[in-house]
Amino acid sequence: MRNRAFVGIMRQRLSLEAASESSDESGALQATWSPQGDLWGQIVPASSGDRFLADRQEEAVTHRILTRWRSDMQSGMRFRLGARTFLVRSVFDPDERRRMLICRCEEIKP
Repeated sequence: MRNRAFVGIMRQRLSLEAASESSDESGALQATWSPQGDLWGQIVPASSGDRFLADRQEEAVTHRILTRWRSDMQSGMRFRLGARTFLVRSVFDPDERRRMLICRCEEIKP
């Protein structure tokens, strides 16, 4: 019965993807993203700031994404919502009852 309280707040239909590495013709590693399924979630902006990456300034926006509990969710995966991409940095079960997961994510700007 308690899970019904979360139904109304999870309004975004997200695609979950996992990376697998393969090597190209020259032997360089390349990440290939494969779909793991769609799920409902809530995206909450957490913070915004600037950082330097490869000698250039870049905006970093972080979010918390709330979803139902999944045993296969782990850092390094990503969510997609339309043209937006969110890289999962950490995953935790807030009450350790296997009901919900909070994923701390960073939005990847194209």
